[in-house]
Amino acid sequence: MPSTPYEILHFASTLTQQQTETAHRCAVSRAYYSVFHHGLKVIDAKLPQTKNLVYSGGCHKQLYDKLVDGRSPEWISIAYRVDELKKKRISADYHLDETIPVHIAQESIARAQEIIQALDAI
Repeated sequence: MPSTPYEILHFASTLTQQQTETAHRCAVSRAYYSVFHHGLKVIDAKLPQTKNLVYSGGCHKQLYDKLVDGRSPEWISIAYRVDELKKKRISADYHLDETIPVHIAQESIARAQEIIQALDAI
């Protein structure tokens, strides 16, 4: 059975209960990806004009650009928050010399919940 962004975010929150940095890194990463997948779905439903535009860059940059193309303060605010969460995900996934404590994982999950709620409300 396929996963949903909500299930991915819930799983991320369970990882914060573990006492390892690896779990906390995975929680940050999963929090971002729950937003990424939910964002793509919401954009398709609520910003159909982006389907006709050509975007450059990778899929993560394209998500950001599509959110900005919403052109309202709400869409742009969401784009900035997604980008900040993506930066945390990059640190968690690629910068193994940086420490990712549990509070960063918990903050990332809280930000992801806020972003998903904002996407749903728009």
